[in-house]
Amino acid sequence: LNEELTKYRLGAGDKIFININNIEYLSGIRGVGPDGYLSLPELDRFKVDGLTIESLKEKLDLKYKTFVKEPNSEILMYAYRPVRFYVHGEVKKPGFYSIQLPKSGNSNTIKSNNITNLNSESLSDNITINESSPSLSYAIFPTVFDAIKSSRGITPFSNLSEVTLIRTIPNFKGEKIKYKTSLNFLSMIMEGNQSQNIRILDGDIIFVEKSNIILKKQFAKARKSNLTPDNIIVYISGNVFQPGQRIIPKGSGLNQALAIAGGQRTFSGNIEFL
Repeated sequence: LNEELTKYRLGAGDKIFININNIEYLSGIRGVGPDGYLSLPELDRFKVDGLTIESLKEKLDLKYKTFVKEPNSEILMYAYRPVRFYVHGEVKKPGFYSIQLPKSGNSNTIKSNNITNLNSESLSDNITINESSPSLSYAIFPTVFDAIKSSRGITPFSNLSEVTLIRTIPNFKGEKIKYKTSLNFLSMIMEGNQSQNIRILDGDIIFVEKSNIILKKQFAKARKSNLTPDNIIVYISGNVFQPGQRIIPKGSGLNQALAIAGGQRTFSGNIEFL
Protein backbone atom coordinates (compact mmCIF):
# COMPACT_ATOMS: atom_id res chain seq x y z
CA LEU A 1 0.00 0.00 0.00
CA ASN A 2 1.35 3.43 -0.87
CA GLU A 3 1.41 6.35 1.57
CA GLU A 4 -1.86 7.83 0.28
CA LEU A 5 -3.76 4.59 0.94
CA THR A 6 -2.43 4.26 4.49
CA LYS A 7 -3.52 7.74 5.57
CA TYR A 8 -6.31 7.73 8.12
CA ARG A 9 -9.72 8.69 6.75
CA LEU A 10 -12.35 10.25 8.99
CA GLY A 11 -15.65 8.48 9.45
CA ALA A 12 -18.71 8.09 11.66
CA GLY A 13 -17.73 7.78 15.32
CA ASP A 14 -14.47 9.74 15.14
CA LYS A 15 -13.95 12.72 17.45
CA ILE A 16 -11.56 15.51 16.54
CA PHE A 17 -10.35 18.71 18.17
CA ILE A 18 -10.60 21.74 15.88
CA ASN A 19 -8.91 25.07 16.67
CA ILE A 20 -9.74 27.96 14.34
CA ASN A 21 -7.29 30.80 15.01
CA ASN A 22 -7.79 30.38 18.79
CA ILE A 23 -11.37 31.68 18.44
CA GLU A 24 -13.24 30.00 21.28
CA TYR A 25 -16.73 29.69 19.81
CA LEU A 26 -15.37 28.23 16.55
CA SER A 27 -13.09 25.74 18.31
CA GLY A 28 -13.68 22.59 20.34
CA ILE A 29 -14.15 18.82 20.21
CA ARG A 30 -16.44 17.73 17.39
CA GLY A 31 -17.89 14.28 16.71
CA VAL A 32 -18.55 12.81 13.27
CA GLY A 33 -22.19 11.72 13.11
CA PRO A 34 -23.55 8.46 11.66
CA ASP A 35 -24.08 10.18 8.31
CA GLY A 36 -20.43 11.29 8.11
CA TYR A 37 -21.16 14.96 8.84
CA LEU A 38 -19.75 17.38 11.42
CA SER A 39 -21.83 20.14 12.98
CA LEU A 40 -19.65 23.27 12.89
CA PRO A 41 -20.35 26.85 13.98
CA GLU A 42 -21.24 29.11 11.03
CA LEU A 43 -20.86 26.21 8.58
CA ASP A 44 -23.70 24.11 10.02
CA ARG A 45 -23.44 20.51 8.65
CA PHE A 46 -20.15 19.73 6.92
CA LYS A 47 -19.40 16.37 5.31
CA VAL A 48 -16.04 14.89 6.37
CA ASP A 49 -16.55 11.17 5.67
CA GLY A 50 -13.51 9.85 3.78
CA LEU A 51 -11.40 12.98 4.29
CA THR A 52 -7.89 12.94 5.72
CA ILE A 53 -6.86 15.42 8.41
CA GLU A 54 -4.85 17.35 5.81
CA SER A 55 -7.72 17.62 3.32
CA LEU A 56 -10.17 18.65 6.06
CA LYS A 57 -7.81 21.44 7.13
CA GLU A 58 -7.65 22.74 3.56
CA LYS A 59 -11.44 22.72 3.25
CA LEU A 60 -12.02 24.42 6.61
CA ASP A 61 -9.46 27.14 5.88
CA LEU A 62 -11.27 27.83 2.63
CA LYS A 63 -14.78 27.78 4.13
CA TYR A 64 -13.93 30.00 7.11
CA LYS A 65 -12.50 32.77 4.91
CA THR A 66 -15.99 34.25 4.93
CA PHE A 67 -15.92 34.62 8.72
CA VAL A 68 -12.23 34.81 9.72
CA LYS A 69 -9.34 36.81 8.33
CA GLU A 70 -6.63 34.41 7.16
CA PRO A 71 -8.05 31.30 8.85
CA ASN A 72 -5.46 28.77 10.02
CA SER A 73 -7.11 25.68 11.42
CA GLU A 74 -5.44 23.12 13.64
CA ILE A 75 -6.98 19.63 13.74
CA LEU A 76 -6.01 16.84 16.12
CA MET A 77 -7.54 13.40 16.65
CA TYR A 78 -9.31 13.16 20.00
CA ALA A 79 -10.86 9.66 19.77
CA TYR A 80 -10.84 7.09 17.00
CA ARG A 81 -13.86 5.09 15.94
CA PRO A 82 -13.65 1.29 16.30
CA VAL A 83 -11.64 -0.58 13.66
CA ARG A 84 -14.14 -2.98 12.09
CA PHE A 85 -12.76 -5.60 9.73
CA TYR A 86 -13.75 -8.87 8.09
CA VAL A 87 -11.50 -11.94 8.11
CA HIS A 88 -12.32 -14.90 5.86
CA GLY A 89 -10.65 -17.74 4.09
CA GLU A 90 -8.57 -20.39 5.82
CA VAL A 91 -8.74 -19.21 9.45
CA LYS A 92 -10.30 -20.98 12.41
CA LYS A 93 -13.20 -18.60 12.91
CA PRO A 94 -13.95 -16.32 9.95
CA GLY A 95 -16.19 -13.37 10.70
CA PHE A 96 -16.69 -9.67 11.29
CA TYR A 97 -14.62 -8.29 14.15
CA SER A 98 -14.25 -4.94 15.88
CA ILE A 99 -11.48 -3.46 18.03
CA GLN A 100 -12.27 -0.38 20.09
CA LEU A 101 -9.30 1.97 20.15
CA PRO A 102 -8.40 4.08 23.20
CA LYS A 103 -8.55 7.87 23.13
CA SER A 104 -5.41 9.55 21.82
CA GLY A 105 -2.78 9.83 24.54
CA ASN A 106 -4.68 7.73 27.10
CA SER A 107 -4.31 3.98 27.58
CA ASN A 108 -1.58 1.94 25.92
CA THR A 109 -3.49 -1.32 26.13
CA ILE A 110 -6.57 -2.50 24.28
CA LYS A 111 -8.63 -4.18 27.00
CA SER A 112 -9.92 -7.68 26.37
CA ASN A 113 -13.58 -6.66 26.66
CA ASN A 114 -13.05 -4.11 23.90
CA ILE A 115 -12.00 -6.76 21.37
CA THR A 116 -15.24 -8.22 20.13
CA ASN A 117 -16.27 -10.73 17.53
CA LEU A 118 -19.48 -9.17 16.24
CA ASN A 119 -20.75 -12.66 15.42
CA SER A 120 -20.37 -14.04 18.93
CA GLU A 121 -18.27 -13.71 22.06
CA SER A 122 -15.41 -11.48 23.25
CA LEU A 123 -11.83 -12.63 22.88
CA SER A 124 -9.88 -13.82 25.85
CA ASP A 125 -6.61 -11.89 25.82
CA ASN A 126 -5.26 -8.35 25.50
CA ILE A 127 -3.45 -6.75 22.61
CA THR A 128 -0.67 -4.44 23.82
CA ILE A 129 -0.05 -1.36 21.73
CA ASN A 130 2.35 1.56 21.69
CA GLU A 131 1.55 4.87 23.34
CA SER A 132 -0.03 7.40 21.00
CA SER A 133 0.28 11.16 20.77
CA PRO A 134 -2.59 13.66 20.52
CA SER A 135 -1.81 14.04 16.83
CA LEU A 136 -2.57 11.52 14.10
CA SER A 137 -0.72 8.32 14.88
CA TYR A 138 -0.88 4.80 13.44
CA ALA A 139 0.83 3.31 16.49
CA ILE A 140 -2.49 2.41 18.08
CA PHE A 141 -3.95 0.60 15.10
CA PRO A 142 -4.09 -3.20 14.97
CA THR A 143 -2.23 -5.08 12.27
CA VAL A 144 -2.86 -8.07 10.02
CA PHE A 145 -1.37 -10.22 12.80
CA ASP A 146 -4.04 -8.95 15.22
CA ALA A 147 -6.78 -9.57 12.66
CA ILE A 148 -5.76 -13.22 12.14
CA LYS A 149 -5.35 -13.67 15.88
CA SER A 150 -8.88 -12.31 16.42
CA SER A 151 -10.20 -15.06 14.13
CA ARG A 152 -8.64 -17.70 16.43
CA GLY A 153 -5.54 -18.15 14.31
CA ILE A 154 -4.70 -20.39 11.39
CA THR A 155 -5.37 -24.01 10.42
CA PRO A 156 -2.85 -26.56 9.08
CA PHE A 157 -4.03 -25.58 5.58
CA SER A 158 -3.63 -21.79 5.89
CA ASN A 159 -1.31 -20.52 3.18
CA LEU A 160 0.25 -17.52 4.91
CA SER A 161 2.39 -16.73 1.87
CA GLU A 162 -0.84 -15.63 0.14
CA VAL A 163 -2.76 -13.20 2.33
CA THR A 164 -4.84 -10.53 0.62
CA LEU A 165 -5.93 -7.20 2.11
CA ILE A 166 -8.70 -5.20 0.44
CA ARG A 167 -9.20 -1.54 1.39
CA THR A 168 -11.88 0.88 0.20
CA ILE A 169 -10.68 4.47 -0.29
CA PRO A 170 -12.76 7.41 -1.56
CA ASN A 171 -11.26 9.31 -4.52
CA PHE A 172 -11.32 13.09 -4.95
CA LYS A 173 -14.91 12.84 -6.24
CA GLY A 174 -16.02 10.93 -3.15
CA GLU A 175 -16.44 7.67 -5.09
CA LYS A 176 -15.48 4.49 -3.21
CA ILE A 177 -12.60 2.68 -4.91
CA LYS A 178 -11.35 -0.75 -3.80
CA TYR A 179 -7.62 -1.43 -3.64
CA LYS A 180 -6.06 -4.85 -3.14
CA THR A 181 -2.59 -5.81 -1.97
CA SER A 182 -0.96 -9.22 -1.55
CA LEU A 183 1.11 -10.01 1.53
CA ASN A 184 3.62 -12.77 2.23
CA PHE A 185 2.67 -13.10 5.87
CA LEU A 186 4.71 -16.30 6.13
CA SER A 187 7.87 -14.19 6.25
CA MET A 188 6.42 -12.47 9.31
CA ILE A 189 5.93 -15.82 11.08
CA MET A 190 9.20 -17.43 9.98
CA GLU A 191 11.56 -14.44 9.97
CA GLY A 192 9.76 -11.65 11.85
CA ASN A 193 9.45 -9.53 8.68
CA GLN A 194 7.34 -6.59 9.92
CA SER A 195 6.97 -5.07 6.45
CA GLN A 196 4.26 -7.65 5.69
CA ASN A 197 2.42 -6.98 8.96
CA ILE A 198 0.73 -3.76 7.87
CA ARG A 199 -1.75 -1.72 9.89
CA ILE A 200 -5.42 -2.38 9.23
CA LEU A 201 -8.03 0.36 9.08
CA ASP A 202 -11.78 0.46 9.53
CA GLY A 203 -13.53 -1.46 6.75
CA ASP A 204 -10.57 -3.62 5.70
CA ILE A 205 -11.09 -7.17 4.43
CA ILE A 206 -8.42 -9.82 5.07
CA PHE A 207 -8.43 -13.09 3.13
CA VAL A 208 -6.16 -16.08 3.84
CA GLU A 209 -5.72 -18.55 0.98
CA LYS A 210 -6.09 -22.31 1.50
CA SER A 211 -3.33 -24.77 0.66
CA ASN A 212 -4.06 -28.18 -0.87
CA ILE A 213 -1.58 -29.80 1.50
CA ILE A 214 -0.89 -29.53 5.21
CA LEU A 215 1.84 -26.94 5.82
CA LYS A 216 3.47 -28.67 8.79
CA LYS A 217 6.49 -26.43 9.30
CA GLN A 218 4.45 -23.23 9.06
CA PHE A 219 1.72 -24.53 11.38
CA ALA A 220 4.23 -25.75 13.98
CA LYS A 221 5.94 -22.35 14.01
CA ALA A 222 2.63 -20.49 14.32
CA ARG A 223 1.45 -22.74 17.16
CA LYS A 224 4.50 -21.76 19.21
CA SER A 225 3.72 -18.06 18.72
CA ASN A 226 0.88 -16.00 20.19
CA LEU A 227 -0.89 -15.98 16.81
CA THR A 228 -3.04 -18.88 17.98
CA PRO A 229 -4.96 -18.97 21.30
CA ASP A 230 -3.32 -20.58 24.33
CA ASN A 231 -6.37 -22.86 24.72
CA ILE A 232 -8.58 -24.74 22.29
CA ILE A 233 -12.14 -26.07 22.60
CA VAL A 234 -12.84 -29.78 22.03
CA TYR A 235 -15.95 -31.92 22.43
CA ILE A 236 -15.71 -35.28 24.17
CA SER A 237 -18.67 -37.65 24.14
CA GLY A 238 -19.32 -41.30 24.77
CA ASN A 239 -18.23 -43.52 27.65
CA VAL A 240 -16.25 -40.97 29.72
CA PHE A 241 -17.00 -39.66 33.20
CA GLN A 242 -17.46 -35.99 32.20
CA PRO A 243 -18.60 -35.72 28.57
CA GLY A 244 -19.16 -32.36 26.89
CA GLN A 245 -17.23 -29.30 25.79
CA ARG A 246 -13.78 -28.91 27.31
CA ILE A 247 -11.10 -26.22 27.13
CA ILE A 248 -7.60 -27.69 26.88
CA PRO A 249 -4.13 -26.15 26.31
CA LYS A 250 -3.06 -25.96 22.68
CA GLY A 251 -0.72 -28.78 21.72
CA SER A 252 -2.48 -31.28 24.00
CA GLY A 253 -2.78 -34.86 22.85
CA LEU A 254 -5.74 -37.24 22.89
CA ASN A 255 -4.76 -38.67 26.27
CA GLN A 256 -4.75 -35.24 27.91
CA ALA A 257 -8.19 -34.49 26.49
CA LEU A 258 -9.57 -37.77 27.87
CA ALA A 259 -7.98 -37.08 31.25
CA ILE A 260 -9.65 -33.67 31.42
CA ALA A 261 -12.96 -35.42 30.70
CA GLY A 262 -12.43 -37.60 33.78
CA GLY A 263 -11.06 -40.59 31.90
CA GLN A 264 -12.75 -43.55 30.27
CA ARG A 265 -15.38 -45.62 32.01
CA THR A 266 -15.21 -49.38 32.35
CA PHE A 267 -15.87 -51.38 29.18
CA SER A 268 -15.00 -48.47 26.90
CA GLY A 269 -14.49 -49.36 23.26
CA ASN A 270 -12.41 -47.82 20.50
CA ILE A 271 -11.81 -44.04 20.41
CA GLU A 272 -12.95 -42.18 17.29
CA PHE A 273 -11.24 -38.88 16.47
CA LEU A 274 -13.05 -36.42 14.23
